Amino acid sequence: MRLLKSSCALALITAPLVAVAQPDAQSVPKPTPMPEVPAAPEAGVPPAVPAEATDWEGEIRREWEVGVSALGFVNGSFLTELSEGDKVRTGPNGQQVRALYPGFGGVGGGGGLTVSGMWRGIVGLELGFFYSLDQGKGDLTLGTTKIDVTLSQEAFHLPIMVKVAAPVKPVRPFLFIGPEFVFPGEPEAESSLPVTPSVAAVADNYLTLAFGFGFEFMLPVQGADVRIPLILRGAWNPSLGDSIDDRLDTEGCSVTDPCPFVTEWEWQAEVALGVAYYFL
Repeated sequence: MRLLKSSCALALITAPLVAVAQPDAQSVPKPTPMPEVPAAPEAGVPPAVPAEATDWEGEIRREWEVGVSALGFVNGSFLTELSEGDKVRTGPNGQQVRALYPGFGGVGGGGGLTVSGMWRGIVGLELGFFYSLDQGKGDLTLGTTKIDVTLSQEAFHLPIMVKVAAPVKPVRPFLFIGPEFVFPGEPEAESSLPVTPSVAAVADNYLTLAFGFGFEFMLPVQGADVRIPLILRGAWNPSLGDSIDDRLDTEGCSVTDPCPFVTEWEWQAEVALGVAYYFL
């Protein structure tokens, strides 16, 4: 009994001490969360760039495109043969003379520069400055003898083209059409066999209608707009008629003095390849 009393007394003494040693859980402050710090980029790794800021997207959104192209080309020059009725002309004495005119065709080449300005890559103007060798060959038959006659001239070509393109990547197709001013140099005529009098040629400045299509291969060059143009081009001379008086310089010529051939080419075709750089 005495032992039980002692135990009860000890429990009454230690109970307050246990309560003090175990405080209320609501009075304990909660830890404050630390703000997240972005990880530092790894050494040698550039920061990510949003997709809309890349060169390709920036190129598509440009209001104007202004560029310069350097081109080299192979061309063909042609003068079609006339019908037999169109080869007849009236001589100085009123007699009817049938002229020898076989038609001419051949391959030359050249090169030059273009400057173009395009609105949103869709429509614009292109100016060109080209130097070329335009030449063609024809066969004349004198009796039983066949003679090859070659007509050639150097010329400067100044085309002014309206250009329409599809503003897509990486291959951009385009069409163009417009006038082309041709300034020929002194033309030459050569024959495979010596003839008396010798053959000759003349040419004056003339105007053609140029047209064609092409593709620009856009190169993925960082920080620059570089393209490879491939062009198929034609030109037609509407001022050259279909009579022998349009194809020969008939002033002062006679039966014994052949008329010089006119080398204002009726048709030309061209395949061009180059490189282009766009500043804007």
